[in-house]
Amino acid sequence: MLTQSILLVFYPVWFIWEVSLNMEGLLKTADGRWAGRLSSSVIARSIQLLIVVTTLLSLARVFGYSLSTLLAFGGIGGVVLGLSAKDWLANFFGGLMLMLDSPFAEGDWIRSPDRAIEGHVEKVGWRMTKIRTFDRRPHIRS
Repeated sequence: MLTQSILLVFYPVWFIWEVSLNMEGLLKTADGRWAGRLSSSVIARSIQLLIVVTTLLSLARVFGYSLSTLLAFGGIGGVVLGLSAKDWLANFFGGLMLMLDSPFAEGDWIRSPDRAIEGHVEKVGWRMTKIRTFDRRPHIRS
């Protein structure tokens, strides 16, 4: 009975995990316009994080732990973690907005009057953006 319950948790998890590993191909085949707007790695990592949390909660239920207690503890832990890591979370969501909105792409010329940054965008990443200035020096913004 326990083995059957564990397998009922792991079979769907394995299938969804495999789908998340092939997210780039799925976005390209589904509709070409989504492949350029959404980052497949961001979507895949988000799905994988959701899978891990859901799997751990499902396994805890299978082994007899109270989910309400675990969720309450997780909620309190989430508030404490959110308050202690607010700067990191602000940077994380700022990077997420840059990836989803895509205000500029590699090769674009950008200028920021408030920061005096001007140059060609060489690389747009999740954590940082690399800009090459007039004097050919790289300027990296985190």
